[in-house]
Amino acid sequence: MRPKVFTLFCFIFLLNLSGFAQKPDKSAKIKYNKGVDLLQDNDFDQALHNFNQALNAFPNFDKALLERGKIYFKQQKYDRALTNFERVIERTNQSGEAYFYRGYLKYKRGDLNSALEDFTVAIQSGYKESTVYYLRGLTNYKMDDFENAILNLTMAIDGRYNFGYAYHDRGMAKLKKEDYRGAIKDFEKALKYDTQLPFVYNNMGKAQIKQADFNNAIESFTKAIELDPNYFKAYLNRGNAKASLEKFESALLDYRKALKINKGCLKAENNIGVVYLKQGEFERAIGSFSDVVEKDTSFGGAFLNRGVAHENQGEFEKACSDWDKAKELGVEEAEEYLKDCK
Repeated sequence: MRPKVFTLFCFIFLLNLSGFAQKPDKSAKIKYNKGVDLLQDNDFDQALHNFNQALNAFPNFDKALLERGKIYFKQQKYDRALTNFERVIERTNQSGEAYFYRGYLKYKRGDLNSALEDFTVAIQSGYKESTVYYLRGLTNYKMDDFENAILNLTMAIDGRYNFGYAYHDRGMAKLKKEDYRGAIKDFEKALKYDTQLPFVYNNMGKAQIKQADFNNAIESFTKAIELDPNYFKAYLNRGNAKASLEKFESALLDYRKALKINKGCLKAENNIGVVYLKQGEFERAIGSFSDVVEKDTSFGGAFLNRGVAHENQGEFEKACSDWDKAKELGVEEAEEYLKDCK
């Protein structure tokens, strides 16, 4: 599960600005200050009107450009927001906040390398709010740079001790680094700040499975399901934990529930076949795996598993054919099975 971006405006929308060299006239300052006051009352439309008037009086009023860009950002008028941030950046390379927001826009658009550059420049320019470290950490995570993700998310946590989402996302990075104990600790800290986050329980359960702590994993997935009864991934994962404890019938119920919620959850359908395989019901297992590969011909694990079912049925030619297909799809384990086909 990819980590979720926390709503940042409650932290950063009204931060004090500094480092601008422009000197607007008195009328522009009056309109700007009126706009700032209106922001305090969350009257964004009137605030925007006043910032526009300030800029009409003094077009190079960088503070007004930045605040107007932030309002456009909040209104999801991203092209307009970008224009304002870039005007500020073009006029002064000291506006760390403008670099931050431009980086945030690039992050939202998937331009991760450029986003990372802007976040770094923002920090170097003196903009060191916890949110810039948080987003730089998320960018690192999406780029599979989990070590730097942990470093930046730690900076976010140090800057805002109750930033629960940063604990969760750092836990996800630790999970990727196979630091399962550390991941669980971070998930537990995240839940201290908000106990109503089903995805945190789900991810904690995944870390517990990695530690073979299946009973606690089941409890975590159950809590996720209680918070979100339609959370099909939690049903899928709880089924995996139950199957590991050989609670096969209960696992099947969870897999079927996951499929009922999301008919496209082929992992659940594949895992139903795995349960049948473990129960020695090879024909039913073959049926499940066949349904999966008919829907997704790139599902290598289903080909591997169907090959095992065919082997148990004494259908060695079919087994070898499936294992060969699994190898072609990149399933490394298939090479070991194919040794029996020579």
